[in-house]
Amino acid sequence: SNSYIYLYGDMDIDETLKFIDQEYLSHFDARNVYSAVKTQSPLPKRKIVEAPFGISENESLEKKTIHALYIALNDHITTEESLAFKILSYVLVDMDGAPLKKAVLDAGIGNDVSSAYGDSYKQPVWTIEVTGSEIDKREKFISTVDLVLRNLALDGIDRNMLEAALNRTEFILRENDFQGKPKGLLYGVRAMDLWLYDRDPMQALKYIDDIKELRNNLDKGYFENLLLKYVIKNTHQVLITMKPERGLTEKKNKETAEKLAAFKSSLSHEQLEEIVESTKALKERQASMETEGALKTIPLLSRKDLKREIEDDSLIEEDLNGIRHFHYEVNTMGITYLNIFFTLYGLKEEDIPYANLLTSILCSMNTDKHSYVELSRLSNAYTGGLGFNVSAYSRYDNSADYTPVFAIRGKALTSNVDKLMGLIGEVLCHTSFEDTARLREILLQEKSEWDMSVFSRGSSLVMTRLSSYFSKAGAFAEQLALSYYYFLSDLVRDFDANSDEIVRRLAEVAKIIFAKSNLFIETIGESGEVSAVKDHLYEIADDLPDGNVYQKHTFDFAEGNKNEAFLTSGKVQYVGEGGDFRKYGFNYTGALRVMETILRYEYLWKKVRVQGGAYGAFTQFLSDGTAILCSYRDPNLKQTLETYKNLPEYIRTLELSDREMTKYVIGTMAADEIQLTPSMKGERAMLHYLNGNSVENRRKVNDEIVNCTVEDIRKLAPLLQSVIDHSSICVMGNEEKIHQDADVFDKILSLPD
Repeated sequence: SNSYIYLYGDMDIDETLKFIDQEYLSHFDARNVYSAVKTQSPLPKRKIVEAPFGISENESLEKKTIHALYIALNDHITTEESLAFKILSYVLVDMDGAPLKKAVLDAGIGNDVSSAYGDSYKQPVWTIEVTGSEIDKREKFISTVDLVLRNLALDGIDRNMLEAALNRTEFILRENDFQGKPKGLLYGVRAMDLWLYDRDPMQALKYIDDIKELRNNLDKGYFENLLLKYVIKNTHQVLITMKPERGLTEKKNKETAEKLAAFKSSLSHEQLEEIVESTKALKERQASMETEGALKTIPLLSRKDLKREIEDDSLIEEDLNGIRHFHYEVNTMGITYLNIFFTLYGLKEEDIPYANLLTSILCSMNTDKHSYVELSRLSNAYTGGLGFNVSAYSRYDNSADYTPVFAIRGKALTSNVDKLMGLIGEVLCHTSFEDTARLREILLQEKSEWDMSVFSRGSSLVMTRLSSYFSKAGAFAEQLALSYYYFLSDLVRDFDANSDEIVRRLAEVAKIIFAKSNLFIETIGESGEVSAVKDHLYEIADDLPDGNVYQKHTFDFAEGNKNEAFLTSGKVQYVGEGGDFRKYGFNYTGALRVMETILRYEYLWKKVRVQGGAYGAFTQFLSDGTAILCSYRDPNLKQTLETYKNLPEYIRTLELSDREMTKYVIGTMAADEIQLTPSMKGERAMLHYLNGNSVENRRKVNDEIVNCTVEDIRKLAPLLQSVIDHSSICVMGNEEKIHQDADVFDKILSLPD
């Protein structure tokens, strides 16, 4: 009676419902369950809350304050109004040239402004947040927000911006791209957003009528009335200010220790013994295996059920007037996906951070033809978005051999490919870097985003930094990670003195990268998509210089430290250790993939998560030789390193039944069974082309996974031992904890201010 049952997929619905009834529902008696969630009583006026957050002793207090305004909306808001609010949030805050964001930044209140609209509650909540601020800017923040929103409600919101944002929203909804996540699961999650609050779950999945209605209302003051009704006349708001405080984490740790000590001293000898015995029993239970009888009650596929075919995702290659063109043939339902690549062999090592900075600047600064605000409107009106990134594709069996590229990923309805190509050509060849005020704004925003996200991204940053100690491809990737954060911090700090030099370097690096000699492209679609791109390739190619032809090479980055720690005010650690197993004569096999699954869900799960208290642990054994172990939000440091040290012995003496081994093989194969969108399939094909991973090699690895035995896993113990014996260590985490275990590290660093 208290359950919500959701089914998705191709099934015999009568048989499925019969099974659910016989095996589950019929075993319970019906009863009335009152599950209604009450509406929160509205606040008579906006409430202000102030609270501290901890930073490390070495961090500056300057521009660390955060102000966030939370506005709770009506619990009877319709799906149409909710969709409109998502569009409003984007137009007012997140879109380039967004009026509310511009007003807050122009007023000098902070370094960055963001917004979020959450409708998975009974009462949706709209949030406007400014970071990189000061405590005394709170009143200015709230008065600026109030003034701008009132003026927009009275004078009107830019219709072109609304229409562009509406087109963007419709494209996203129609494309329905969940990037490999289970579509049915996410539909179910979305349905629950209404269903949990006794509303029609199917309404959450419908959008076409809402889009039509919003389009019809663009000129009728609809969006302005929403602001007036749900924001300006709504007092149910909370303004939260978070201010930095040095030593707060240590102070709270001390208070907790004192409370625990006082509690312990209040216990009798018998009570202490009871706690000790309970703890022993818990640890024994955590370390124990389930009985074979209990495990057999869980249904399990057999290895015969596993997919053994490897898809041949070969690309069609041709020459288009000296430009290499690769095509992946797939039905894209009238959408053209275009990936443009420029190799980076013409750059010097010190140019790489500037290349990465370009990914944030292109489309966000003026060109010779359009302002950055107009570019944003054009992109939203005619495309599904443009993305820029720098990356390196390492050869599958050698991390010292990689292809560094600057990539532009664009998509549009095939009927709008001319607009997409024209926009790309314009930003690549005609962006002006001269507006130093705008450039400063972009740098401050990006620095603020790094400041806010660096700790939550700790595991990926630690793993990338760790790989840079022993991998050339890893060393390149690291220039885009923590090293880039330090680079960005230096640019922001010294911007006034060096702005002319920054402008010069950006223009210089862009000129080297964006040349025909570096260019190759990939199209994803069918013949119509290919023809459209060919017809309009001149929009990009005609303005590109021929450029120099550079020899393929790797960059000679200075060798990093082998054991580093990065100090934060967080209470937990990300503990990484790893090395390159190919350096010690070992080759990659599919058994490594199965071992990863066993470690994640057995050894590391129990030792690091269950017994150690960490949120999780990752393993990464790549075909190029990279081997990394990393814990996630881990209260420990040395204890986790000791767990890694004992790993080879665990593998050497591993005992698993055939049934358990089959379970881990199935789990490994399941990771490859994600739902790939057409664009993801095309990008995977390009990855395989660039890293040289042939169909034959992938078939060999797949067979090694399917046929893997426990003896194959035991044979990997020497490989693991070689990594542990010659490993490097990288940790990000609590300042106090790292200094406590300082003997582990060669170098201890603070994160940028």
